[in-house]
Amino acid sequence: QVCAQSWFTRARAMKSLTCLFAALAVAVATEGPVGKVVNLLEDLKNKIETDAEMDEKDFKEHECWCKKVQESKTEMIEEGKKMVKVKESEIVEGKAKEDTLEKEIEETKEEVEENQESQAKGTKVRDTEHDENTEQIEEGETLMDGIKQVSKVFDKSSLVQLRHSKASRYSPKAQTIQGILQNQLQQTESDVKEVSKEETTATNHFKDWMTDMKEQLNILESKKSDEEKEEVETEVEIAEDTETKVDTEEQVKADAAFLKEAEKSCAARKGEYLNRTELRSIELGGINKGLEILDTKRELLSKTFKGSFLQLSATSATSA
Repeated sequence: QVCAQSWFTRARAMKSLTCLFAALAVAVATEGPVGKVVNLLEDLKNKIETDAEMDEKDFKEHECWCKKVQESKTEMIEEGKKMVKVKESEIVEGKAKEDTLEKEIEETKEEVEENQESQAKGTKVRDTEHDENTEQIEEGETLMDGIKQVSKVFDKSSLVQLRHSKASRYSPKAQTIQGILQNQLQQTESDVKEVSKEETTATNHFKDWMTDMKEQLNILESKKSDEEKEEVETEVEIAEDTETKVDTEEQVKADAAFLKEAEKSCAARKGEYLNRTELRSIELGGINKGLEILDTKRELLSKTFKGSFLQLSATSATSA
């Protein structure tokens, strides 16, 4: 392929020189003087050099663009790969955190349920104790009312018996019964007070216990709510990180494809520029050689140039 390009370049240069000789022939045929030929060659040389300068400027600008694209895209690709690794790490950490939160939430739920069950059981036990104590108190109070009523009866009976005993020397039993009733009344009153005291103490302890249990329940429910909120936030972060990772991977692929195409295009553009530069070099070499010949043999050629150059042009045209 390189040989083919070189052959094509040289063939194109020969064709250009052939056209140049033909143009010179026309100039000589119409104008005659060697000075006209020199001017024509110099104009052509200036045009080629101007074209070369413009072409070089365009090539350098394009080469600069190629360099910037290569640097920027390479940097973007490297940054993208780093971002992908960061997001992969964050996704792994996020999923591990999500698993931990799920376990913590389950544990907190169990603690909440245990607290609620304890409150329910404690309330049931307290209600049973309260009912039993209330029943004992009511029975005691009923018994005390009965004793008091019986005591009143025996109080009247003892007075009557006392009058008869003085007359008949009879020892009354009412006073003995009255004493037994009073002892029973005192015992019952003491028992009722003791049960009432126990009920009051138990009620106060139960209220304090329930207050503590409810405070613990509020703390647990607040903890569970925070954990569930954190779990949702973690899920959102994982989704966002996954989306960013996928988008970044696609962008890296697109940048890599663009860079590859740009490098291919830049290489082709450079090859075309080098071919044009080689062609111009050949053309300028031929022109400079012609000017050198014209300059060294100006007087001789001024006399014989017209005929010989026309013959040379015809020969070159035939060879082309």
